Amino acid sequence: MDTDNWVDERMAVLNPDPDWQPDRARALARLRERRSTALVGPAVWAKAIALGVSTSLVVFFLLQPKALAQHVVAPCADACEGILKKVDLPYLPRAVKAMREWSDGVMARSAGVARPMAPDFTLKDANGEELRLSAFRGRVVLLNFWATWCPPCRIETPWFVEFERRFKDQGLVVIGVSLDEDGWTAVRPFVESAKINYRIGIGDAGLAHRYGGIESLPETLLIDREGRIVASHVGLRSKDDFEREIRALLVR
Repeated sequence: MDTDNWVDERMAVLNPDPDWQPDRARALARLRERRSTALVGPAVWAKAIALGVSTSLVVFFLLQPKALAQHVVAPCADACEGILKKVDLPYLPRAVKAMREWSDGVMARSAGVARPMAPDFTLKDANGEELRLSAFRGRVVLLNFWATWCPPCRIETPWFVEFERRFKDQGLVVIGVSLDEDGWTAVRPFVESAKINYRIGIGDAGLAHRYGGIESLPETLLIDREGRIVASHVGLRSKDDFEREIRALLVR
């Protein structure tokens, strides 16, 4: 076999017609068609992300920041990071970073890493005198949300009576905010029978909302001398735990 002639014959087949011209319009049309087909997947993901973000914004006004960070924003960031591994969508990495920073910041503050200011309030105590939180700036405050119908609240009450007596001269103030719907009708007899020696006021849903929503009782906050929330405890804690935290704040 003449190898040179064999190669020449087959290469000749590849030579285009000298009069051939590319059909640019048709080529661009095919390119647009393929591009739109390729973007169907990302478009679906983009719609899903938009729905998730819009849902998060709606829920933002229904949930408290900690619940929003824990149950909505953080899972949304996780889902978006999973999408990024499959589809390259512009601006999504920046959105994920923003969600992460906000969520991590809220969770850090709720864990006591940062100390948010305790919302101020003014109530009337059992004697009808003004009870204003900011008036105790410079002292350590134990702020207890409670109710007479709450069994754990009744267990804690003698502890707080003792704390007020033992640590008052060292700078501790105990404040009880009752969330009883019957107000002083229910609270006043309990205050007298329990011989409560600290200030008591009657709170409402608005005050509870300002403190992140009081969903369970008791809820007790420890506030430092600058008026910042150091710790927040939901449910019954041990007397020793409270005393240890109080002592730590009093020596600062």
